[in-house]
Amino acid sequence: MIKVSVIIPIYNVEAYIEECLRSALKQTLRDIEIICVDDGSTDNTPTILKRLQQEDSRIRLFWQENAGQSVARNYGMHEARGEYIAFLDSDDLFVEQALEHAYSKVKTDDLDILFYEADTFYDPPELYEEYPSFRDYYHFKKDYGPLLSGQELFVLLRKNGDFKPSVCLQLRRRAFLEENQISFFPGIIHQDNLFTLQSLMLAKQTGALNELLYRRRVRPGSTMTGEQGWRDVFGYLVCILELGKSLASQGIEEGDFKETITKYQELMGRSAGKALLLTSGEDLAAGLAALPLEEHAEFTLLLGRIQKEAPLLARKEKRKKKMRALETRLESSKVYKSERLGRLFNLLFRFVERILRPLIR
Repeated sequence: MIKVSVIIPIYNVEAYIEECLRSALKQTLRDIEIICVDDGSTDNTPTILKRLQQEDSRIRLFWQENAGQSVARNYGMHEARGEYIAFLDSDDLFVEQALEHAYSKVKTDDLDILFYEADTFYDPPELYEEYPSFRDYYHFKKDYGPLLSGQELFVLLRKNGDFKPSVCLQLRRRAFLEENQISFFPGIIHQDNLFTLQSLMLAKQTGALNELLYRRRVRPGSTMTGEQGWRDVFGYLVCILELGKSLASQGIEEGDFKETITKYQELMGRSAGKALLLTSGEDLAAGLAALPLEEHAEFTLLLGRIQKEAPLLARKEKRKKKMRALETRLESSKVYKSERLGRLFNLLFRFVERILRPLIR
């Protein structure tokens, strides 16, 4: 029996894919399959994948024309045979005992979804200075013990500031996904928000494991660090609209979950607004022109609301940048002063040592 299917969407990651795959192959849980879906790579990635497959038959390779991460993940889920499904991004890593510990937890508690923590590493290390907030971003602030429904867990995670939508930090029962026909929305980024929230909306039993089982790489040009623009605006707005449809289809009109998810939609709206400030007029016009006619009215209405809030958001962002710059200057000043004090202390120590040395002898 295959206990876990690890699904890895892959596109032009020749610098990272071997390290990523070996972290999956080294798992202490051996009864796994590793489904690699190459999304039309044009670099040396396919050659590396074929070589590694020859080393271990648990690797299954699939290719598709470039269609994006959502489509690649859906392809992987369709091919999966494992009892549970885990997602691994092609530039990230699993901790060696990750799947063993996660699988033990979901089996013991009979969970539909399990959340777990991740550690972050910077590649190159100098990126830490630019993105220090990612260091502990995927660590839980609270401990999680009792079993909860998906809706209850979402409310609690948001209350504690611990909700992170990344599907790579979750293990899911495959039967649960198939029974509820949950899949990734194609053609967008930030699709994890929608997929995770639609899953939590329907999950009967969920839990969160306070263990660092995943290693997330912060690197230049990724979704986390890349320049924002129209694709971010589009992704967030699609998530907002589709979540509204899901709430309506499930008849969720009030309660803690509805209130919490509404606030989360507002948060995504602010994120879309920030990305809109960085979107050129040409990209905005081209993006709207590419929308299907049946989606155009609803989408542009939501976009219009965000555009009205953009000036206020721009002023807030300007103030935040000034505050961050001031904090950086203060920190630099502290370091400078501490270094000066350290040098003065060393000089004083050497001076005293020269005086006392003859007396000690």
